[in-house]
Amino acid sequence: MTRMKSSFAITMLLSAVILISCGSPSGESQEGKPDMHTSQIALDWDGVYTGTLPCADCEGIMTVININKEGTYTRATKYIGKSNAIFNERGQFEWAEDGNHIQLIGSDPTTTANQYKVVENGLIQLDIEGQTIKGDNADLYRLDKVDESALTNKRWRLVTLNDKEIVMQAKAQKMPYLVIESEEDRIIGFAGCNRFNGGYEQTNSEGIRFSKIASTKMACDYISLEAEYLQTLETVETYKIDQGQLTLMNTEGDEILVFSVMYMY
Repeated sequence: MTRMKSSFAITMLLSAVILISCGSPSGESQEGKPDMHTSQIALDWDGVYTGTLPCADCEGIMTVININKEGTYTRATKYIGKSNAIFNERGQFEWAEDGNHIQLIGSDPTTTANQYKVVENGLIQLDIEGQTIKGDNADLYRLDKVDESALTNKRWRLVTLNDKEIVMQAKAQKMPYLVIESEEDRIIGFAGCNRFNGGYEQTNSEGIRFSKIASTKMACDYISLEAEYLQTLETVETYKIDQGQLTLMNTEGDEILVFSVMYMY
């Protein structure tokens, strides 16, 4: 009988040890564990976020924020309808203790909202005190994360044309660009002098063709550049996107057009 009691006591002791071990691996207390459900840990948060935020004395504030895993950021803002100037800043950001929102370090926190709640594929701008903005316009304080691998619905600025770097002499001259619109299977853009439009077809995961390209007929100093740009577009067969750069190739695989994505324009 004594032996049975001893065996029972040993069994209970072993069970208690197993329960303690399962409840706290390596002896770590539950209170010491990080919360695995915070935005900082659970979300793929680094990247580029864009949107137009409400403005008290203009049509809206076009905003682009890029945050990365090294803890640095860039922010560009443009006050639509008020000025064509683009205000750029860069610096570091830090996570709040709750792991769900960030604060940009460097700008004056008493005059500039610099705290954002990090959510799935978005940043929600908070007020100057770091509180959620409420009211009828609350939903407008969101910046959406950019899919950097997407081809369509972006403004692509022309960087090189047949291995020639594109440089506009006049400072105010707009750079040639291209927008591939997914909803209507069409392209629009600016070629140096004139605006243009046309159609496109994605032939496979890496193939694309442009067709029926037409433009306005204004004359300017860049008319030869424009003609080459539009003619070259019609010879495109394939494309690739890498780190915000779009490269278009012809049948031979030559890189005939290179664009960089424009988040601010």
